[in-house]
Amino acid sequence: MAEAAEAELYRRFAPRVRLYGLRHLRDEDEARDLSQQVMLLVIEKLEKPERFATPIRSRRLSLG
Repeated sequence: MAEAAEAELYRRFAPRVRLYGLRHLRDEDEARDLSQQVMLLVIEKLEKPERFATPIRSRRLSLG
């Protein structure tokens, strides 16, 4: 995945993941860690889907 595409993906979705984590974990540091871990996993999955047991399914994810 191109660096610019990764940056855009992170810019668009990391804040939502962090807010989801903050709502459920009630700890800013833990929420930031969750956000980084989730975004890294997503980027790795998009780059090399064969590394994971289950394929990404095309469905809308609500981080609510």
